[in-house]
Amino acid sequence: MITKANAFCFRAFTAFWLAFSFFLSVLSGLILFLRPEGSLAAWTAWTALGLNKKQWEGVHTVFVFVLLISASIHLLYNWRVLTAYCRLKKEQFGRVFKGMAAFRELFAAALLTVLVLIGAIGEWLPYQWLSGWRGAFKSGSALVTLTPPVADADKLSLAVLCALSGISEQRVLRNAGAKGLQLNALSETLSDIAKKNRMSPEKVYGLLFLK
Repeated sequence: MITKANAFCFRAFTAFWLAFSFFLSVLSGLILFLRPEGSLAAWTAWTALGLNKKQWEGVHTVFVFVLLISASIHLLYNWRVLTAYCRLKKEQFGRVFKGMAAFRELFAAALLTVLVLIGAIGEWLPYQWLSGWRGAFKSGSALVTLTPPVADADKLSLAVLCALSGISEQRVLRNAGAKGLQLNALSETLSDIAKKNRMSPEKVYGLLFLK
């Protein structure tokens, strides 16, 4: 028999759901904030906590949406508390600021938000630090060992890369055999070969073209 004591509490469920979705939204946002640029992420087969760029983008998109839903439900559950608090503040401070809804916390939060927004738009010093820090990660300077020969090199076939680099196809095939790489045809892309051999396109390129 279900009693009040052991009945499922949707208010508590919503609070936990909000907390979990907030955590995953923030985590995925931070990881995507620091990830290398898209082409470099593909070139180095970049992952974080076992997930690649596309997977983290999916996680972030879904959980930001879930966060909006859970936050809306949480707000509905606590609407009475919020409005009661606002009425109390109005009574307490209405005498000081007559004609105004004197909510110190509301004004303080709004002011802080406006200052942060202006700082981001005006590129104030803290924003410059964040931007520079992010740029170091996104440029791949701490991640890339071999610079791609051309943009999106991982999507090009070995035949095209041979023509661009001036290296003979026979040499590339010999390198593949010497390094034990699985390679079926020169029409395969670096990305295809990398997946087949469980390594990054950057590593495959180094083995085939630079060794």
